[in-house]
Amino acid sequence: MADEITLTYEHEGAFSAESGSTILEASLKNGISHMHVCGGNARCSTCRVMVLDGMDNLEPQTDEEKKLARKKNFEEGIRLACQARIRGDARIRRLVMDDTDAEIAVSTSGPGGHEERLAILFSDIRDFTPFAERQLPYDIIHILNRYFKQMGSAIIDNGGHIDKYIGDGIMALFGLNGEPDAEKCRNAARAALEMVRGLHDVNEYVEKHFGEKFRIGIGLHFGRVVVGEVGHPKHREFTALGDGVNTASRIESTTKKANASILASEEFVTNACDTIKVGRVFLARLKGKAERKKLYELSACNENQLDGVMIIRRYLKGKMPLTITPKILRLAFHEAMTRGEFSKALSDEEAMEQLLADEDNEGLAPAISFINEVADGVARHELPTISPSELIYLSGAVAVELTGGPYIPIELPIEKKSVVEPSIQSPGIPREMEGFPALLIRFRRAGLDRKEMVALTGAHTLGKAHGRQFTENPYRFDNEYFRRLLRDDMSLSLAMLASDREFLKDEKTRQLVELYAGDEEFFFNDFRNAYLKMIRMA
Repeated sequence: MADEITLTYEHEGAFSAESGSTILEASLKNGISHMHVCGGNARCSTCRVMVLDGMDNLEPQTDEEKKLARKKNFEEGIRLACQARIRGDARIRRLVMDDTDAEIAVSTSGPGGHEERLAILFSDIRDFTPFAERQLPYDIIHILNRYFKQMGSAIIDNGGHIDKYIGDGIMALFGLNGEPDAEKCRNAARAALEMVRGLHDVNEYVEKHFGEKFRIGIGLHFGRVVVGEVGHPKHREFTALGDGVNTASRIESTTKKANASILASEEFVTNACDTIKVGRVFLARLKGKAERKKLYELSACNENQLDGVMIIRRYLKGKMPLTITPKILRLAFHEAMTRGEFSKALSDEEAMEQLLADEDNEGLAPAISFINEVADGVARHELPTISPSELIYLSGAVAVELTGGPYIPIELPIEKKSVVEPSIQSPGIPREMEGFPALLIRFRRAGLDRKEMVALTGAHTLGKAHGRQFTENPYRFDNEYFRRLLRDDMSLSLAMLASDREFLKDEKTRQLVELYAGDEEFFFNDFRNAYLKMIRMA
């Protein structure tokens, strides 16, 4: 008989359990109604527990538990009762206690709440209530939608996420893609300034048709917030919560008294790292705060203080059409796998013609034209120096970002890392009918491992092959291609490369395909890391 140990449930009592059994098995054996909606197969999180004491007496996480823990962003100390096997005494707390808890847990598809350092923007139309009382309901909705379109464009164009509309107010977040802190603040500051300028266009319409003008106040703050899905199980919305959000809102409320359009906290100004210019400084007591807080009036963005990569990224974002993004990303991959053949040929017309004549490079001519155009613009506008190869790689990163993929933090100059066993021969472009062993050798020659090979193949979510799209939306970077691959979807209307299907034949790569198909955030993180390694190894 297995050794008996004591498993203590906080606020519920202590029970005997057999060594080697799972926490869930021990619960059910002792008559505890321990939730396990998926049947105890690590396909939901309803059985999860907080381990208060005795973590060392539990066996390590299984692969299934690790996968779900990453997806749900579990904090340290959270274990799945159906997977955690007991080897000694432990004290735990059940986290899902009834059917309502279970429904909430099951309906939350994305990761749980987690902490982020973000720039937060709050805006509000001053004295909008008396204005609204003088108008017809239809006119109010019409005016607000014109206003929100103008203000929302300023936010979105500068990399912000509109969190919510609160009456005539807007809350926006900057930094969800993992940008450097200074860029988060700079983007929020630029959005705020563009909102103030854009108000002029709104007011031309409002004054013409209603004889009045709007004035707005904007509050900016930088700090830690908790982000996650909140709401009824059938209507959840992503949002941010915490003191940082409250502070930004209260700073906005102070703008009217200070007769300022934009006020920013000291934390915001400090983290902006001289990328912004400020004017007047105030000491204000914010609602709910005992101490007075230093606030700064924002006057401009100091573009000269932006580092080179931020300036060129912004230039690329303004120039790159969405329709060319798949070709740009493909060019970056070809540049890496040929060890710089394209950047070397940019100034050699004959060499470039030969490269583009190769069937492996079919369709890349528009991407080359774009790179040449941008390179000319960088020189003409005297932007920071960037090598042709770095410009290709940075353009690929921007293409991913513009299509909804992860932010890839490239620093200039790109730090090169030599391959452990450098090959005289370049890795070359993978062939469409290539078998798995040959693919693995090719990527290893490039200094990339199995996981990085699969992650980079996720770029096939963009663009086309043989005139057919890989996915329903060829300009959206997501994990849909992995889902198609896992379904072995051989639809005649969509493209599927035979070389990609080879990943399903190898147990380890198939597990990665399954992981990326089920967890887009995990795919994004691995793609970001693989892309950075690829360009450093090239």
